[in-house]
Amino acid sequence: MTRIDTATRRVRRLLGLAGLVTLLAAPLVWAGVSPQPFRTGLFGVTGSQTIRVSVLNASDKGIVVPCAKVFDMSGTMLAEVEGMPLRPGEGTFVDFNAAAFGLREGQRMQLRAEVEAQPPDPAQPPDPGRAARVQPDDVILTLEVFDTETGRTGFTMPWVLKGFNPQPDPPGAR
Repeated sequence: MTRIDTATRRVRRLLGLAGLVTLLAAPLVWAGVSPQPFRTGLFGVTGSQTIRVSVLNASDKGIVVPCAKVFDMSGTMLAEVEGMPLRPGEGTFVDFNAAAFGLREGQRMQLRAEVEAQPPDPAQPPDPGRAARVQPDDVILTLEVFDTETGRTGFTMPWVLKGFNPQPDPPGAR
């Protein structure tokens, strides 16, 4: 294995961990309060790559409307797409072509992505028979960067691992 392969693997692990830590600290709140967005850490792309943000409404709390954004390192929003309403169990994705951000051949750019998920009409309170708060594992997000021409995946970054326990009890510990 080459040093580049090892370094690439380390960077991918760090990016995934950064996205997971960021997400777990940001629950979403329904009507009356602006939802806290799910955010990734920084990741690099070239002009020949596409960023795909996938969203799954894994809750039973009702419909959510995802809004995906891409920012540069200075916090400038480069792109924003509001998705269609997702009923429980439905998913969608949105692609952002990195060439649209003005990258020249061989040039790299550090970016971050953000997704907000809110009810279709934030002025309407949630169904009283359902919980009023969307938890971080109710909306499952994945970021993928792939080569635009070939479709080959460069890397993926999960934003949440449902039921993830980083330090389970050892066998027979109870």
